[in-house]
Amino acid sequence: MRFSRLQLLVAALFGLPLLAVGALLLLLRFGAFDASIARALSRSLATPVVFDHLGLSLLPGPGVALEGLRVGDEQAGAPLIDGARVTVALPWHALRGDFSRQRAVAIDAGQLNLRIDAAGHDNWTALVDRVLELMGEGPAAFRVDALGMKDLRLRFEDARTRRRFAIAGFSMTATEVVPRKPFRVELRLGATSDPWSGHGRLAGRATLDPDRGRYAVDLDRFTLWLGGGGLPIAGVEATGRIEGLAWDMQADRVSVKRAQGTAAGVAFEAQGTVAQATTAPAADFRLKTAPFAPRPFAQALGIELPKTADPATLARAELALTVVASTGSIGIRDFDGTLDDTHASGAADLSLEEGVAPRIVLAADRIDLDRYLPPDAPKAPGSAATLEASLDALRKFDIDADIAIDEARAAGVRLRGLRLRVEPNRPVSP
Repeated sequence: MRFSRLQLLVAALFGLPLLAVGALLLLLRFGAFDASIARALSRSLATPVVFDHLGLSLLPGPGVALEGLRVGDEQAGAPLIDGARVTVALPWHALRGDFSRQRAVAIDAGQLNLRIDAAGHDNWTALVDRVLELMGEGPAAFRVDALGMKDLRLRFEDARTRRRFAIAGFSMTATEVVPRKPFRVELRLGATSDPWSGHGRLAGRATLDPDRGRYAVDLDRFTLWLGGGGLPIAGVEATGRIEGLAWDMQADRVSVKRAQGTAAGVAFEAQGTVAQATTAPAADFRLKTAPFAPRPFAQALGIELPKTADPATLARAELALTVVASTGSIGIRDFDGTLDDTHASGAADLSLEEGVAPRIVLAADRIDLDRYLPPDAPKAPGSAATLEASLDALRKFDIDADIAIDEARAAGVRLRGLRLRVEPNRPVSP
């Protein structure tokens, strides 16, 4: 068959570009430009970037795939991003240089290593600031139609406090990700921090505002499980929903507008903040429970409450309190609760240092101490031995406490305006 000059010209016009693109893809497939592209990315991000392989695709649309991506200085330890596989699918108009929209972004495997050194410098802020700088002036403008992360791992280490934890598996899916507008998101994770381990599933709507450094999520549902650390084999499960979980990077504050659910079978509501979240966390949370049975709750936590002379005791409890916590200590403020027929209020300070006794101040309206004695305690009315047994029950807790009771019954005797001072056998929480 003979071809006219016009047919040959048309074939050349359409065929040569396709041959050129095919040759380019072939060269990329065998890594001809990998080193040059890695150096260009390193210069652009102002941090070392290497990868095992880069691939391009054109069908069903433009796409880029990076295998074995590593970002960060490996000489300072494990890189910030280590061994990830990143795939980006772009719309056709990206060929004109507009990369603000991605049809899909997938990140598989790999590990994120977050570190804070002894001087308080982290290994991620510089990269984040550089990316924001490259995005240019003005409000952030990007869109990811589908974002997926699968089989990722995370390790965090703070050299100042020696705190460490690891997320052994992390997966996330999100759709229509844009700045300043809520989008659907679902996360699954498993974490360890010796001697604890846990896993969870969270789903809801998230909002990103990188210009103001604010990130928020409303969780329609969450399920968390915690095990290890002396808990029973079955562990402890918590389920519920969270409204207004927010992280303000500029203020370094995490806050929860409202959380409600059940934990170890106890219904609760909570709200609060964590100040200095990434430096020296200081928590301030308000917690309120619905009425619950103390014995099943304690058993769920691996605690066996003692038997009492009256089997009907420790049957009902309800509490509201504020928890203030910082490195090394936990404080309880504005405590208000009931146990069986007793209403009490007070405060406490508990040190996380081993061998330090808790400090407790408690005021109660009335209590029948005889009901809480061991089943074999003497029961003779007015017996000094019975009253001594009532006080021994307090001494066994090894606490530093000031307890005021409006009306108490002990050894069959009714006492009014009772004031008790319990001294521990060890140092006291400051």
